Parts: sequence; structure tokens; C-alpha cells
Amino acid sequence: ANMSSVRRYSVIGASVLILPPAFVAVPEWDRDLMSSGAPVYASDYIKKGLDNDSIIGEIKRKNSTLYYNSSGLSVASVTKSDDGTLSLKVDGSVEATTGFEALTVQHLIFDLALILHQGESKDVLLVGLGSGAALDAAAAYPVERIDCVEASPSVIGAIEFFGAERVGLEERER
Repeated sequence: ANMSSVRRYSVIGASVLILPPAFVAVPEWDRDLMSSGAPVYASDYIKKGLDNDSIIGEIKRKNSTLYYNSSGLSVASVTKSDDGTLSLKVDGSVEATTGFEALTVQHLIFDLALILHQGESKDVLLVGLGSGAALDAAAAYPVERIDCVEASPSVIGAIEFFGAERVGLEERER
């Protein structure tokens, strides 16, 4: 056996002995913390003068994770805050909520788009599913076809948590 074969088998043998225990020793992700957007909102916590343990405690006290899915492309989660508001977060950044203002904005954005087209739109393309609020707004208009494209499979499963805010979307077909 030459030296490169000995080296190769040594590396393989060491890997077989070291890697499995290393994977077992890695703790599971804290989904509440991972979906909280801590890196996105870190400056808010730092301005409050909180240490790491206090930040984690505040995050866990204010939010509970109802849905968590990592598609490899992104991590989507639905959290419920202490005031009952649901939030869809993609990689920790809030993309949609059940707050009245957010839902109103989603509908107004779509209303504005159709008003600008003076009601002549027959086909609608929505890029991004989010909570489904814009899709619901589109379904309220007499358009012939609605296509919605969502790049992240993990977001699609989150829509079921926002059903109460959508008005009979599943019953409409176009």
C-alpha cells in the first residue's frame, strides 16, 4: 500500500468515528428563536440594552411558532404574538400579518392595480402567495384567470393559518 492509500483510509476511518457522534451532539434548532427574525430586529433589542438571555426570553414570551418549514430555499413560519396577531415570516422577516392595517394595504394595492387598468384586466399574475390576502382581493374582481407564483415551497403550507382572513377563496375557481 502506498502512502496516499494509507492517508485516504485514515481520513475515511476518522470520519466514520468522529462525524456520527458530532451530528448527535448538535442541538435541535430553536424554532421560536429561528423564526423570530432576531438578526433582522437585533438592533431593536440592542437599543433596549438586553443581554442574550433577556432577548431570547422576550422573543419566547411575545411569540409562539405555529408553523415552521424549511424548504432549503427559505424558512417560512407563522407566529402568533401575545396580542393574537398572526404573522407570516420568511427568513425571519414579516411578509404578512392578520392585522387590519396590513390586510387593508394588501387589498388596496390590488385595487389600485386594477383601477389603473380601468377594469380591462382579464388575466392576473400575482408574484408571491404570502398570506393569500392579495389573491383574495384578486378573486373579488371579475377577472377570467388568476395565476399566483410562489418561489418558496415552504410559504405554501403557511396559507392555511390565514384562512379566516380570506373570504371563501377556496370556493372560487378561476
